[in-house]
Amino acid sequence: MNNNVIFKLDKSYLPYIFIFFLMLLNALFNSLSYAYGYNSYLMNSFLFSASDLYGDLIKFSISFMDSKEIHDISNWSKLYQNYYLHNHYGGIESLEKGLLSNLGTTPFYLYIAYFIKFIIFKLSPSDTIIYFYIFIFLSIVFMVYYFYSSYKKTFIISLFIFCSYPTLFMLTRGHIYSYITALFLIFFIALIIKQSKNYLLVALLLAIAVSFRPNVAILSVLFFLYGFRDGVKYLVIFIFLSLVLFIINIYLASFLYPDYNLTNFIHATDIYFHTYVLGSAGSEFNNSLYGGINFILNIFDIKVLNSELKMINMASFIILIFILSISILLTLKKYISSFDFSFIVVSIYILASSVFATYHLFVLYIFLLLYKNIDSNNYRLIIFTTIFMLSPKNYYHINNVSIETLLNPLVLFASVLYMILKVLKNKRNILYEKN
Repeated sequence: MNNNVIFKLDKSYLPYIFIFFLMLLNALFNSLSYAYGYNSYLMNSFLFSASDLYGDLIKFSISFMDSKEIHDISNWSKLYQNYYLHNHYGGIESLEKGLLSNLGTTPFYLYIAYFIKFIIFKLSPSDTIIYFYIFIFLSIVFMVYYFYSSYKKTFIISLFIFCSYPTLFMLTRGHIYSYITALFLIFFIALIIKQSKNYLLVALLLAIAVSFRPNVAILSVLFFLYGFRDGVKYLVIFIFLSLVLFIINIYLASFLYPDYNLTNFIHATDIYFHTYVLGSAGSEFNNSLYGGINFILNIFDIKVLNSELKMINMASFIILIFILSISILLTLKKYISSFDFSFIVVSIYILASSVFATYHLFVLYIFLLLYKNIDSNNYRLIIFTTIFMLSPKNYYHINNVSIETLLNPLVLFASVLYMILKVLKNKRNILYEKN
């Protein structure tokens, strides 16, 4: 009888284990650095600070409270009482003063915020948070089971994802909106790669995601994985559904929140742009190419005008769209696989967004979940890059901005560039051989 017990680990767990281990490593470093005061380490958490805990779940939602509403908050904790009494997410009054306003949100954000506000005042902020955690965990379980169809794998991988950096980042911020958007995108990408013929469902998933976050529209180029003709057909359906949702949402949102209209939305978005893109508010936990460039400017203390920052932002966007255009042409020529092209497009989506906070990175889990029968010439590179992006790297801060803000866009951009240049080089060599 063989008494030796051999432990065989399923390789499909490895990426999730690495992400979890790297998260624990950074958490340990953060805790020790804070305890010992290493290098004047001021970050009491590599997630959100305790003073802003669940800000987008509680504080943002109750900002939609009517000024005439009066609620008994004596049983609330001091943090949530402070959110109630001193809420910087103002309405029309803040907008008129040129301050940040909840009028800059998209209609789908508004619907969810109103629903959460109802639960908060019906129950309590604490009860709302409990239901929030339950919803996140159960939806992760559903998502994982869709891809793995195994109870054991689903449970284990769901736990790893739930305890991972982007998820904890989203949970502590209470940013349910980014999570729901990512879910729609994950299923959209999965159906695209599997070449689903349910064109209405595929287009609708993306149209809903765009209703949450408009710059998600860049992922519509994935329709070209069906070929040029079918891709254009899907694109037209997507545009039609997006316009229908837009028109319905504008009227519905203004009915729910009378101050909400297209003019106020554009004005509030402009204020957000000046605060987060041109200002320093969006510097922390930003994963875009523009965020990485801003970090370099910060390192060398280079002062630039707002007009110059706009040019840098536009230049980085144009460069990324140019790279995306090349990848579309190569994909239509069947030189790039659907898996690789999907990774390139999602990467461009991340890099081209002026502000792309860490909780939005959850969408990258699609490249770990799609583990079966993957046609890819860059599978290892994509898995490595995905693990790298989903793991914290908050080991050094400059002006309270993590080195992660530079490393993430740098590695992601380099990976995309390598994949495209590799294809171009291979095609050039084939041409030389033919000649």
